[in-house]
Amino acid sequence: MGILLKELIGPFLLLNYTIRQVLIFFKTEYGYRLDVSSEVLFKLNTKEIFFFRTKNGDLIFYDIDEDYIIDHVMLYDYTN
Repeated sequence: MGILLKELIGPFLLLNYTIRQVLIFFKTEYGYRLDVSSEVLFKLNTKEIFFFRTKNGDLIFYDIDEDYIIDHVMLYDYTN
């Protein structure tokens, strides 16, 4: 049980931290934005980098149906 719990806590803490950082972008003086789509998050504060420079916790955006609208976001997490 101890090993399983240890394996779950690491990814959970990373996800919790990332969600808290993402919520900062959606906060306004009146509360939080209602539109929290991948496209909105992409337009708020992103920069293009080469894939080999990605770090754990980076968000990767996708346009799955190639209509020039971001419709999916993935959390990068790589472990050896």
